[in-house]
Amino acid sequence: MKNPAWRALLALLAWLFLILSSSAQAQTSVTNIATISPPVSVTNSNPSPSCTAGVCSAADTDAVATSADLTVTKVASAVSGTSGGTISYTVALVNRGPSVASNVTLTDILSAGLSLVSASGNNGTTTIAGTSAAATTTTLAVGQTLTLVVTASVTASSGTVTNTAVGLSTTPDPTPSNTVTVPVPVVSSADLTVTKV
Repeated sequence: MKNPAWRALLALLAWLFLILSSSAQAQTSVTNIATISPPVSVTNSNPSPSCTAGVCSAADTDAVATSADLTVTKVASAVSGTSGGTISYTVALVNRGPSVASNVTLTDILSAGLSLVSASGNNGTTTIAGTSAAATTTTLAVGQTLTLVVTASVTASSGTVTNTAVGLSTTPDPTPSNTVTVPVPVVSSADLTVTKV
């Protein structure tokens, strides 16, 4: 291993491995092509169909398994909700790679005691249906975030209301449990009026 030529060869192989690994993450297949040609003074006496002008080559194509690790986080605008008031939730879905995530959906579902007021997203399309809101995008690059901001009015007079977010993609996920639930206690309020006669 002290031979400088060996060190140079190993460094080159390591570099090629890194290049192939990084490029394969964004592809569905990789192709390896090997080419050989004889010296000028040597003639190939038995060329195969893959040889052209004395240069022979062979190719091998292999499928690359895609994988996108999605992570969902959620933050409420307050640690407790007030009956008759509003509360907002910021939900974020991050693609941690190594592949691009396809057909990504981030859905936020409100429990009883909450009434959906509005929803907005930073990417793709945002839809509202009943007590749930969703943000969808066809692709989510590695490191990119899909965000959904949901505002709801608190209709419960007491107890605890919950809000559940779920992230899904058609790209295989090594940790597919992308569900986060945030419970918020409800504080009762009373509108008192004093009159004097």
